[in-house]
Amino acid sequence: MPLQTAARASIGKCMSSIQFYNAVQRDLLVPWKPVVSEIFKTRNSLFVGDRGVLILEPRVGIYENVGEIDFESLFGNIMLKKNISSETINCKCCQASDTLVPELRYHICNRRIGIVPESLKLLLNKRHQYSKLLKTTTNKSKLEIYKQRKAVLKWILVTSFGYLGFNNAKFGRIDAHMSVCAFARKILLDAIHIAEKEGFAVLHGIVDSIWIQKKRSHKKRLYITWN
Repeated sequence: MPLQTAARASIGKCMSSIQFYNAVQRDLLVPWKPVVSEIFKTRNSLFVGDRGVLILEPRVGIYENVGEIDFESLFGNIMLKKNISSETINCKCCQASDTLVPELRYHICNRRIGIVPESLKLLLNKRHQYSKLLKTTTNKSKLEIYKQRKAVLKWILVTSFGYLGFNNAKFGRIDAHMSVCAFARKILLDAIHIAEKEGFAVLHGIVDSIWIQKKRSHKKRLYITWN
């Protein structure tokens, strides 16, 4: 999409443009309206799946030696690394797939990369490059430009998650949106368990960040990664 058009467009239109481009590159027809229907859910399955992300009530008090663990571009990376898109959730070609959504037990396609993760790859790679430039560049004017561009990419990635659940998104699907939330909950819970196993107290947690504390922990480091 030309810059002048993108500057006056909504985030949905910009995201659709990237997705349509990748669909055309694959020689795929772009649907006039969303065609993938929502997976039927019982009341119990809807209660389990439609819960959003994990938020912990903060421990009231004043604490020292507190550290924050934040997952960079968590939702975007979940969609990319877990291959989450409307056409990859419960696909017909990989019903025996061992890649399952936590709690929901939806299977994810192993044969093809979805339009949504393929479209996000460019944005995530750009944001990663700007992160590297911010650490190596000494020119103040360039640093400010890189900082602003990284911030813009962050909010595009955040809104791309919401757009995934938008009912008019051509390659969106509420089940894919719920799957991202399910992975996010599991990742944050895994991070909490690792921190507690290492002797840290978890003071607060919200979406993609946790705050941990341990007395006399200035020399203690905690590394948490996910695949």
